[in-house]
Amino acid sequence: MKVYRHYRPSAVWAPVVLLSVVAVGSLAILGTVAASEPKNPIPPPVFALPLLIFGINIAILGRVAYEVRLEDMCLELIAPLRRVRIPIGDITRLAPSDLGHGGWFVLRHHSGRVLLDPRLDGMHELVAEIKRQNPAVELRGC
Repeated sequence: MKVYRHYRPSAVWAPVVLLSVVAVGSLAILGTVAASEPKNPIPPPVFALPLLIFGINIAILGRVAYEVRLEDMCLELIAPLRRVRIPIGDITRLAPSDLGHGGWFVLRHHSGRVLLDPRLDGMHELVAEIKRQNPAVELRGC
C-alpha cells in the first residue's frame, strides 16, 4: 500500500473545524438573543443566510481529500467528512476544478466525483500510477 499525504493536512481540515465552531457559535448567539428578547425577536433570515453559507462551505471543504491510499487496484481518498474507495478502473477523468473551487482537482469516476487537493507529497507519482493502471483515464492540467 502506498500512501500520499498532504504536506500540510491542517490546511484542509482546519477551515472545516473553524467554520463549524463559528456556525455553532452563531446558533448559540441566536438562541440566547431569541430567549432574552421575546417581544422583539430577531428575524430568522438575518441568521439563516450566514448559517446557510457556513453549511455550504463546510460541506464543500469537508469533501476535499487530504490523503490518498493506493492499494490493490483501488484508491482510497480520505477527507475530513468522508472516505471514498474507488477502483482505479472506474476512474474516468482527473482535471483541475472548473467551478471555482480553488486550486483543487476533480477526480471523476463512474459513481460520481471527488475533490482532491493536489498538494500531496508524490502527486506526480500518483497521477503516473493511475494512468499506468488505467490508460483510459483522461488527464487534464496534470
